[in-house]
Amino acid sequence: MTRWAKSFGGFAIWAGCVLGAQAQFPGDGGGAMPEPLGMPSSGGGLVPGPISPLAAPPGPDDQFSLPASSPSAFMDDPRPLETAVFLHVGAIALKQFSPAGPVVATSPTASLSYSDVDPQMLWGGRATLGILHENHAWEITGFYIPNHGSSNSAAPTSGTMTIPFGAIPPDMAATGLTNTANGVIQNYYSSFGNVELNYRTTNLAIFNFEAIVGLRYTDLQQSASTNYIGATPTASSVYSATTYNRMVLPQIGFEHNLQPICGVSLGSQYKVALGPNFTQSQLNLNQGTGLNLLSNSANNTTFGQIYEINLFGNINLTERFRFKAGVDVIWANGIATPGNVLNYNISSPTISSRSGSSFYWGPTFELQFLF
Repeated sequence: MTRWAKSFGGFAIWAGCVLGAQAQFPGDGGGAMPEPLGMPSSGGGLVPGPISPLAAPPGPDDQFSLPASSPSAFMDDPRPLETAVFLHVGAIALKQFSPAGPVVATSPTASLSYSDVDPQMLWGGRATLGILHENHAWEITGFYIPNHGSSNSAAPTSGTMTIPFGAIPPDMAATGLTNTANGVIQNYYSSFGNVELNYRTTNLAIFNFEAIVGLRYTDLQQSASTNYIGATPTASSVYSATTYNRMVLPQIGFEHNLQPICGVSLGSQYKVALGPNFTQSQLNLNQGTGLNLLSNSANNTTFGQIYEINLFGNINLTERFRFKAGVDVIWANGIATPGNVLNYNISSPTISSRSGSSFYWGPTFELQFLF
């Protein structure tokens, strides 16, 4: 293609682009962008922007709003949020595992030790009073099992039993005390009191769980006495050890509930309490005549621990009344026990500061009211 033909073709393309672009604008063909239309002089109800929030058009009325208790995308069965008072009254029974301790008397044909006493299951009362506000609750709860005893005995088929007193001090021997007996009776007594002040809260997004924070006071008394039966009152004796545990323990825990069927729920509760335990221990040796031959006491502070698990089921009789039954397990650790403080060296009857533990379990029953 010749040079002049190439030049003419380029000019034709340029002219087509310019004329085509100008053809997109209305007007006189001058190519200027037109100004936007102005607001009519009559106003027509239009107001220059921006619009004030007070002048914004109203939204939909309350008939299109959902109530506060309506389920959301994250709640299958929302709990009602309210303020109420709740009261629980019922009973608890606790059985202690056989206490640990030394052998109290031996013979070729019979012997008896602390662990031969099997404590009975003892019953007491329990109650809870609290205030519920939305997903928060404050409660005072507790139980008390009064002092009860269990015993066991042994006697040789022939001869006497040896008491592990060792050498009898001369002043005691002068009263007729001996280290032999025709038989022995081992008694064990225990009482258990507990009071708690707790705060509970539930996360509404995870409403099956309830956190627990509180303060716990536990009063645990244990006593063991060994009655040595002699041929005469002066040859008989009663050697006893008594311990008092008064624990003031901050505690934490949680409770979990499930509702497998309508009207019935299953749950579990776990609590751990740790803190100071103020202990008092006593030793006493009395002759069969009533004469006190030995008396000693000691106070100590240990690291007390209470671990508690409760497994339970609820039957919802009405919306505000239900029946609860379960099993409670309590492990008291870091406590003074009679078996640990007992000292058979009656010539130097010092009280050991060694701590031990006691394990309890038993059923619980409650009637629960919500007002």
